[in-house]
Amino acid sequence: MKRFISLFISLLMICSFSVFCVSAQQSEELQIIVATDLHLDLESCKAEAVEGTNPVSADFAHASNGGQLHYESEAIIDGFLNQAAQSDSEYVLLAGDLTHHGSQQEHIYLAQMLAQFEAESGKEIYLVPGNHDLRESTVEQFWQYYAPFGHSQALEIDEATGSYAVDLSDEYRLIAINSACSGKDGHNVTTQLMDWIKAQGEKAKREGKKTVAMLHHNIMEHIILTTALNNGYVISEKELDIANVFASLGIKYTFTGHTHHHDIASFESEDGTVIYSVLTSSMNAYPCPYRTVTFGDKVKIETDKVETINTSMLPGGISDAAMNMAQTNFTEYAKMCTYSGIEYRLSAVTTADGLTALLKIEDEDIKAIIQKVGDRLEKILHTPLYEKDAAVEGDSIENLAKMYKTTLPATEHETILKMLTYFYQSHAEGDENIPSYSADVIALTRAVAVGINYTLAELSGEEYAQILSFALKSFGINVPVNFLKYAGDSIKRFEGCEIFVTTAVTPVIGEFGTDDGPADNNVTLPGYDELKEDNELTFFEKLMEIFKKIIDIVRTIFAFLPQK
Repeated sequence: MKRFISLFISLLMICSFSVFCVSAQQSEELQIIVATDLHLDLESCKAEAVEGTNPVSADFAHASNGGQLHYESEAIIDGFLNQAAQSDSEYVLLAGDLTHHGSQQEHIYLAQMLAQFEAESGKEIYLVPGNHDLRESTVEQFWQYYAPFGHSQALEIDEATGSYAVDLSDEYRLIAINSACSGKDGHNVTTQLMDWIKAQGEKAKREGKKTVAMLHHNIMEHIILTTALNNGYVISEKELDIANVFASLGIKYTFTGHTHHHDIASFESEDGTVIYSVLTSSMNAYPCPYRTVTFGDKVKIETDKVETINTSMLPGGISDAAMNMAQTNFTEYAKMCTYSGIEYRLSAVTTADGLTALLKIEDEDIKAIIQKVGDRLEKILHTPLYEKDAAVEGDSIENLAKMYKTTLPATEHETILKMLTYFYQSHAEGDENIPSYSADVIALTRAVAVGINYTLAELSGEEYAQILSFALKSFGINVPVNFLKYAGDSIKRFEGCEIFVTTAVTPVIGEFGTDDGPADNNVTLPGYDELKEDNELTFFEKLMEIFKKIIDIVRTIFAFLPQK
């Protein structure tokens, strides 16, 4: 009997120990919501919507240049907070650009909305400023408005920037970093701030915490040419080495905003550590997204969106048709506003003055050439792609293409401008899947080649060669091509334009058309305890990846072969 009891107790202890070991291996589950770029714009929300400012759509003439929903910003934030209150998430993280103008009025108004949300939902909000938040307010003023949303609970605060560290649970710690500063859109991460981040990361490691970071600016490039065209949007200075520093500190997940794109990118440090940068698109543009993130043995990231708003909060001046859509299908309403706004913005930046400003051109000869071709550029961007849509016979890019002995595959798009809008917004929404062999890509690249040829038709041979060479250098591409060889008749010039498009434009289109990283909207990624080798692809998986790339290349080559 005693032997039986001893055996029973021993088995019980072994089972208890086994259960303890399994429990010890399981990570605590934590669920948070992440949103960014809310852009509360009280000036627009409290004023009559301006009709006729956007020429793209009569019903959406109030849609802002750029695609943001300024008039709707308060209603969208209200709808988001209502949805967040009903969620299972314990915390809400806001990664900057909470307001559009950064005025005292906007900050006070939003802080009241957030305080009411906390009081009614029992959930806590942690936030950092973005560049817009500091346009009319200092760093000190910002933290006075928002002290209850981070500083009041902080374990440590950096006096210079207001960055802070706070525990999200017994297991997870958040380092909330102010990367913005007054008066500029670029980041303000300095070596001094990096020293503070390192100190907080090391402290978290010593205390056995799993560290998450949040800041407004990106720690790695999510969009091709971001660093080249928008200096300071990505924290890329070598002396800061921010991605490698985050990896060394064990900051496996970083949440950012700023560029209004929905993307998840990974970075592998020199020692093989993989970290993830989770960029969330602006809630103030279609599809008005935010993320729900569940930390556990794995990290599950899901994309949600604001689906309904209180339309009584919208100002007057919006057309009856648009208002009805906002009431019955807000997602479609937001899409119409954003697509109209982006097309409006692209039409503005692709003028002579717009390109000069966008590319920061200082060379007077290049400026003069761009001014010379400005009218033709503007015309070709709005010219119908297909003959069936042309108001005048022959007035289409399809007809011009025949002159250069090429054709356009059939697509649903009407103009080059609308195609560019489609590609841009597909990238902004994430999980873009427009492969290089698709009809859309082939049509766009050929249309762009035709458009460039038309735009440069009246230039001298020297001007033609000069502008194409300059454009290649702007893309950071050095091709040993003397474009003067292609400055003869229109067919010869079209060959030169095709070389330019192949070397410069097509790679950019390919980057925008397909996503080469983790899924952007809904994905399950490694947890903090997962070993590095667990992330490695098997030999078979690597072989399949290589095989898929070869197939894509072959399909692309055949797709771009001239059609007879």
